[in-house]
Amino acid sequence: MLEKVKRICKKYKTEIIIGVSAIVVAVGAYWIAENPDVIKDLFKGGAKAKAIAAPPVPAAVAAPVVELPVATRTVDVRRHIRNLPPTWRASAGKVAEAIANNIELEPHQTYVDPHTRSCA
Repeated sequence: MLEKVKRICKKYKTEIIIGVSAIVVAVGAYWIAENPDVIKDLFKGGAKAKAIAAPPVPAAVAAPVVELPVATRTVDVRRHIRNLPPTWRASAGKVAEAIANNIELEPHQTYVDPHTRSCA
């Protein structure tokens, strides 16, 4: 039975999507037609627009916020060559810096300065 339903859904996938979309649009249009004042206030930013927002959660129900400590460490990254995506090019400054340090860059490579990185 389940296989038959899967086969039907796969076969009529486009029609199902169009049908569900049409139903959602129809229900939305009906709701807008029945509640034009809410829509007007929503665009004006009036009091009724605030009334459709979710009510606040009482303090007794709200879960306490617990901040967990995140263990971080720092890593010193030394100068290195980084491969760039095919459409990227190294800046003229980085090419000049690599030449000054006797480094030969291939196309789509750049020279990376030393820096410190934080790791979780």
